[in-house]
Amino acid sequence: MTVGEVSKNLPWVEKYRPSKLEELISHDDIIKTINQFMKENQLPHLLFYGPPGTGKTSTILACARQMYTPQQFNSMVLELNASDDRGIGIVRGQILSFASTRTIFKAGPKLIILDEADAMTNDAQNALRRMGGTQGAEVMAGQCIGLRPPVPLQLCDVAGNALQTNMLANYLYDSDIILFVYDLTNLESFDKLAIWIQRVKEIFEIETTKPLMALFGNKSDLEHQRAVRLSCVQKFASEHLLETFKGSARTGEMKYTENVRFCIICNYLGKIIPALQSRCTRFRFAPLQQSQIVPRLKEVAAAENVKLSEDGVKALLALSGGDMRKVLNTLQSTWLAYRDVTEDNVYTCVGHPLRSDITKIFNWLLTENDFAVCFQNIQDLKLAKGLALGDILTEVHTIIQRVKLPAEVLVSLLIKMSDAEARLASGCSERIELAALIAAFQIARDQVQIGDTETS
Repeated sequence: MTVGEVSKNLPWVEKYRPSKLEELISHDDIIKTINQFMKENQLPHLLFYGPPGTGKTSTILACARQMYTPQQFNSMVLELNASDDRGIGIVRGQILSFASTRTIFKAGPKLIILDEADAMTNDAQNALRRMGGTQGAEVMAGQCIGLRPPVPLQLCDVAGNALQTNMLANYLYDSDIILFVYDLTNLESFDKLAIWIQRVKEIFEIETTKPLMALFGNKSDLEHQRAVRLSCVQKFASEHLLETFKGSARTGEMKYTENVRFCIICNYLGKIIPALQSRCTRFRFAPLQQSQIVPRLKEVAAAENVKLSEDGVKALLALSGGDMRKVLNTLQSTWLAYRDVTEDNVYTCVGHPLRSDITKIFNWLLTENDFAVCFQNIQDLKLAKGLALGDILTEVHTIIQRVKLPAEVLVSLLIKMSDAEARLASGCSERIELAALIAAFQIARDQVQIGDTETS
């Protein structure tokens, strides 16, 4: 197969993926900031999050192509899809091996791109945070050289997940001092201290010699981002008879920082552990505006000689939800299937209800007085067009909010529709839920008629 044939057979979403930052169609503020980082050679660890198809992967790949020459790219960039390689083994193996080796010629730090990182297990994320550190606890030995003579010192850094294991008592055995470390910028880390202190007190309850205990607030260099109030710290320390200290580990947060930068990409920020979030500069990628999508859509259509109608464009935009990848994939699928991208062809290609079909269903729900006739009409249309009741509910929900109904009637109807959708998601029968939907509309119509009668 020749290079031209490979390019021809590529999915359009890959064929027309931006290769330079200036080719990206949105998020100018994010691109400007990252450009400045690269210009000053101060690129931090990055965390991109937001809905799919908003340019997260394209942005970092364009950055990588700007940072490295084509000859350097394969040796300097490691791209992994964490939804496939999401276990702790990939962190300890492939990522650690790539991060710990240096290139012969200096070309700046390497770049590791972890796509779909919200699919990574918590153990893998903790291993990534430590980049090769011992799971459960990391033991380090040294000396307090500030004292004369120097005093031998052994530190045992217990990972946060050790609280749930039976090994914690072994880690803390014969300790002289226990420091409870929290993040000044993360209230959640402070709120968990009470559980830790209670657990440590239980461990040393039968011991005659108790260790000294103190609080340590990390990231004092980010005092302007403080989330834990000083008064709360003082009150907590007083209640538990603890000394309080603060400081910053900024210069030693991640191993291999001189040699590598991480770009973590995810859809759901909440699935990334706080320890990783705090080590990265975060950027949120919002859904694309229609005004941003249309020019690129028409550019691709022109390049591929696609016959694209105006109602076809509107259908693609309606289905996309701001997802550029979905727009291009649907465009290519419709063109290959029908050779004509119209509204009906787009909806038929993806199995989405046609607007004319939804209008029929909505009219039956609003005007048909005979329950059995309404049920049979909708059921016949569902079977003939292969429609799912869940899709019908979604489209009816969009239309009903444009209908002028009394507020209490609309609220009641929306609640019943949401209940029907929830029951469908849990596996209930579509026939039963269709009957419930028709009944909900009948009750709403009766409420409107009663209200009109009382008004007159």
